[in-house]
Amino acid sequence: NIFLNEKSLNYLVYAKGETAKPDTNRIWAGIENYKLFIGDSRFWTTEPDLSLKKLPMKKQLCEIKNFDAESPPSILWAGDLNKDNKLDLIISRSRHYNSEVISLYLSSPNSKDPFPVEVAKLDTVGC
Repeated sequence: NIFLNEKSLNYLVYAKGETAKPDTNRIWAGIENYKLFIGDSRFWTTEPDLSLKKLPMKKQLCEIKNFDAESPPSILWAGDLNKDNKLDLIISRSRHYNSEVISLYLSSPNSKDPFPVEVAKLDTVGC
């Protein structure tokens, strides 16, 4: 979990997913049904199941059906890129070691949504 403080919100970024076992189609173990969320940590509770269903202010940032365990999604940068005093993010959400998907999430000072939204994506594949 990552806590980022802003004037009106305390951001909590958290993920959920399931371990995928190796099989005939997958050499390595991986993660399935991965979801990355952002929420206001002031409402977060430490429930045993970590469902966070009671978090009144939350938003799903991305969903990845499956990915190799060696190439997990990660937050590359967090800060205020567009100078609106709200959180912006750059997230890598690759599925495989030989490809990369980098997304830019920006907040808007005029939006009632306090969380950033994806505004750009760079998708690359290796040799």
